[in-house]
Amino acid sequence: MRPLPWKVICLVAIFVSAAIAWKLRAAPEGAASDARLPPSVIAVVDVGRIFQQATSYQTKMKELKADVDAFDAAVKTAAAELKELEEKRKLLPAGSDEAAQAELQNKQQALTLQTRVAQKKAEFLKREGEIFFDTYAEVERAIKLTARKRGVTMVLRQGSETMNRGDRDSILKGVNRSIVYLQGEYDLTSAVLEAMQR
Repeated sequence: MRPLPWKVICLVAIFVSAAIAWKLRAAPEGAASDARLPPSVIAVVDVGRIFQQATSYQTKMKELKADVDAFDAAVKTAAAELKELEEKRKLLPAGSDEAAQAELQNKQQALTLQTRVAQKKAEFLKREGEIFFDTYAEVERAIKLTARKRGVTMVLRQGSETMNRGDRDSILKGVNRSIVYLQGEYDLTSAVLEAMQR
């Protein structure tokens, strides 16, 4: 068999290159992004309701509240003691060394109490933030698990509180909801709560 002449090979290469260039030029920009995506299944969850009903969250918040209440009681006791010490100081002769020393001690104790209160408040706020963070991470995991099991591709946050005609804030929340109507089976809230209980 005789080899093809180089002119024929060049003509075939030019023809193929031209056909490819024409095909690329004919395809509109972003043609790949115009490809049809599979249909999406969108569902919602009521994160507020989940937080209200999540037992781990409720337990941790009750523990925090008990600690806050105990600390408040201790602060009230310390404040009453400081008030009592201040009343005793007032009975001392004005300008005496004893009165000056008692006043200095009272101020130091009051400052110590204020510092302790500020530190505890910061500690309580930090604990509360950690409880929210941990619970929300748990909620996200349960949402992902539930969504995957049910073939849901997107989950939106939705409040399910009903509007109260006499409460302006309730009405504004209801009017500004992003989702106006939803069929019941697309609300994953109960399923997410069940997943969190396991």
